[in-house]
Amino acid sequence: VHCEPVREIAMPHLLCVCLCLLLTSGYSWVYEKTVGQVWPLPQNVTYYTSQVFIEPSNFHFRVTNNTCPILDEAVKRYTDVIKKMLPRNNHQWQGCPDGASLQEVLVTLTEPCEDWPNLHMDEHYEVHVNRPDYDNLTIVSSSSVWGLLRGLESFSQLVTPATDAAGCLVLNSTDILDYPRFKHRGLLLDTSRHYLPVPVILNILAAMEMNKMNVFHWHIVDDESFPYQSITYPSLSDKGAYDSKHLIYTQDNVKNIIEYARLRGIRVIPEFDSPGHTRAWGGGANKLLTACFTNGSFNGEFGPVDPSRSQNFKFVRTLLEEVKSVFPDKYIHVGGDEVQFGFQCWMSNPTVTQFMKDNNITSPENLEGYYMN
Repeated sequence: VHCEPVREIAMPHLLCVCLCLLLTSGYSWVYEKTVGQVWPLPQNVTYYTSQVFIEPSNFHFRVTNNTCPILDEAVKRYTDVIKKMLPRNNHQWQGCPDGASLQEVLVTLTEPCEDWPNLHMDEHYEVHVNRPDYDNLTIVSSSSVWGLLRGLESFSQLVTPATDAAGCLVLNSTDILDYPRFKHRGLLLDTSRHYLPVPVILNILAAMEMNKMNVFHWHIVDDESFPYQSITYPSLSDKGAYDSKHLIYTQDNVKNIIEYARLRGIRVIPEFDSPGHTRAWGGGANKLLTACFTNGSFNGEFGPVDPSRSQNFKFVRTLLEEVKSVFPDKYIHVGGDEVQFGFQCWMSNPTVTQFMKDNNITSPENLEGYYMN
């Protein structure tokens, strides 16, 4: 008689039951799309039942105090956002219903603009829509241009097409006092393993603005490719990009991405990871990578940056100095992760092990520390 363990028989059926329960119970997790509510949820927000209507052709923002190109561009951008909220197939103008009409939003910046977003930037803001306490005015205010960017985004999220009046927008009277919980709200994008065209990156930055994210962590190079076109070492992208003519980021591309992000209050922090994750660097930098050995002979493979060669430190330092000059943010990311996968290569190389012996470095972990310091 052939017997099977009960556990082996029951487990597939149990998995099927769990899957069915998950799928069916999932329906209770589907929520209706919110309309006229702010995302992320503000620290303090009150929605009132009274409403105001916007006729897009008669609507505008008015800056009442300090201004600068960042704010000027934001006002143009959000004016365009409001005007494009009506459905494209709407050809019947019915006018707004009787009630309060909103033609002007006051944009008040109480302090001069900063030029660049930074770790310690102030993103507090207030929004007051048609409130008696403010003479029924609608105001977006902040002491920082970065706060105004977040406030304008929140205001735009309050506005929706009116359901009972074609050609009209509507929003509830609202009070918002908001500030971020975290100073660093980032998104990492890897353009080494999968090259992304500049317009796609700009669309991602626009989506980050909608979600009030403020750090674009650009994982621009890695083992798979080196698409950054270096001023000092152009051979890195010539030899390391998937396509050195079309799948690269030129200096103009990088500047345009940084500027697009700056206007949206988004920092751009580039990552140039080393000593690991540098395989794509090898073609454009002679003797940069460690040659791996098997049974005392080179086996055709390469590992992390070779820390036994002083020229390699000069090479990496020069590259990072260029990166620092191209990317205005105070921080750049130098990686240093997953080097352990290259430890065996380091320890197989007689030049590296002799270097460790000469410098009293007793382990590959300490060698990594020596490199990073």
